[in-house]
Amino acid sequence: RKFEYAGLKFERVMFDKLPLYQARIPITTATGSVVANYNLYLRNDPRKSRIPIEGKIRLMKNIVLAVNESAHTCQYSGVAGVTLSQFFEAAGVKSIKGTTNLTESTEKNIIFADCDNLNAENSVLIITESNETKITQKTKDCYIMEVANCEILEAVERFMLGTIAQSKGYEI
Repeated sequence: RKFEYAGLKFERVMFDKLPLYQARIPITTATGSVVANYNLYLRNDPRKSRIPIEGKIRLMKNIVLAVNESAHTCQYSGVAGVTLSQFFEAAGVKSIKGTTNLTESTEKNIIFADCDNLNAENSVLIITESNETKITQKTKDCYIMEVANCEILEAVERFMLGTIAQSKGYEI
């Protein structure tokens, strides 16, 4: 029921009939005082994930999030979106809607999510359909989350865990 992974202490808990993997992460001030605990809940056992993370994840003050439309049709896309939003909020990172479609960006006045022209205060996360699920650092603060077979929740959980683990000096 309890195990350590990537510097975090996890406990397998049941939410009604749904097994979850919970880790408490202290939220601290700049001086190191703990002000709250963030409860990270994963649906998938983090020890079993084989989704590669290529590069170092580092979140800036804001993150521009662009999701390919095909990802919205996946069964757990809503859960993945809420989970990722809650994670960014707890980390103090403002999530900004973006698009990889330049026409849509212009027509709807949405930020164009592009790895080549980054604002110094923004990270970019582009979630797109692919034939392999993996997370890749394309440039210093830009990440591509490729999702195969609607593994969007698994990829989001891996991104969150990778962010936490790498910030603590662990490679997963």
